[in-house]
Amino acid sequence: MIEAVTQPGTEVRYGWHDRYKIPLDHPAAFRFYLDYLLVPHSRREMIWATLARASSRIGRILLLAEGSSSTSAFQNSPHSHGEDGAPGGLSDAERSWADLLAPRLEECLRRAGIAVHGPLAFLMLDDYRHSVRRQMVFFLFDRESALPRAVAKVATQATQQTVLEHEYAALWTLHQRLDDDLRVTLPRPLGLIHVGATTTLLEGFLPGRSLYCELRNCWRPHHCASEHFRLACRWLVRFHQATRWESVSLNEESVDRYIVQPLNAFQRDCDASAAERDLISHIITLAKELPNEPLPLVARQGDFWARNVIRCGELVGVVDWEQFHWRSTPFEDLFLFATSYGLSYPWKLGRWATPAAAFRATYLEVSWLAQLVRDYLLSYCEAMGISPKLLELFFPVFLAERAWKEREHSGIKIWRTLFQTYAHRDGPACFC
Repeated sequence: MIEAVTQPGTEVRYGWHDRYKIPLDHPAAFRFYLDYLLVPHSRREMIWATLARASSRIGRILLLAEGSSSTSAFQNSPHSHGEDGAPGGLSDAERSWADLLAPRLEECLRRAGIAVHGPLAFLMLDDYRHSVRRQMVFFLFDRESALPRAVAKVATQATQQTVLEHEYAALWTLHQRLDDDLRVTLPRPLGLIHVGATTTLLEGFLPGRSLYCELRNCWRPHHCASEHFRLACRWLVRFHQATRWESVSLNEESVDRYIVQPLNAFQRDCDASAAERDLISHIITLAKELPNEPLPLVARQGDFWARNVIRCGELVGVVDWEQFHWRSTPFEDLFLFATSYGLSYPWKLGRWATPAAAFRATYLEVSWLAQLVRDYLLSYCEAMGISPKLLELFFPVFLAERAWKEREHSGIKIWRTLFQTYAHRDGPACFC
């Protein structure tokens, strides 16, 4: 849905596209949206994006021509929804929150040495109704900035507030421990603000465009895929090497903790089919046949997929550290990037394939992407000193853990579908 809205009592006009609300009167916010955030979901939107980037004036006209409304600028915010998600008016308490937040953000920015010229403008991502995270994301501009001065994540639910507190603490500690070259690839934690029932995480903006945005906006996306995998592998190796705790041997204790327990949890709670049970039994047997293989334990970024990998030339940054863990095997980060890339890839120009079809093309069929994934996985193993034999062990563990976590959410069970597809495969995966 695309619609134009005007905030009551102000001259600010907003354009809605997808889940974003763009301040059209800001001199740079709309252009930033086009260049850094817009992800087409169809061929029609790819054409619109191409025209809009050619001329911001044309883009604004096309944006406004799609529809208009006098809806409040804070419609669809987490502060205007009831339990059923229906939009409602802004209460006095919510207006008070909006009035209090801007000066608190400006104060945090000034303390961090970030100059703010004039009032802040907000480009908003409504992630409240479309994600289990239930939060809003604000890109903060002042009148003179072509790029955001900072990014604010806003949550009202207690669970997500705790997640934002965890992310702030993780970023703060990582900035203390990592060297300068790696530190600049992470958002800088600027503040954690509590206003009433709202928690706001303020962090620095990482310049660049996400690999996902590049992929979905490219008319010939296979031409950029190799570079994306190269950059992702290079960053992941650097991060895992910098946060490596120790290497443990594959013995009875480590096999039980990192392989048997997650597979048994899946089998117990997800009503595993006969093929899935056979796969689990095979993996556990295989693990016991590889005694003393070294297994590195590293910090886990936790959400390492193409949308969170930000590219600025040869430099790469990574955002969204909500699921960070200090001690883990390296395989979730490693496999998540490759799997999500295949799921996100526009196999039909401007469109997605079904999860099962995309997964097969990524891992189980003879394809250019499967070869690219194989090279990516083996390059990582070589750089980290890991036996490639561990890929066959930990890939089904990765899928089972994601499917187990997914079971509590309603809707399509994508990760369960992928685990089922892997269990029913006809031959080896690309890395075997």
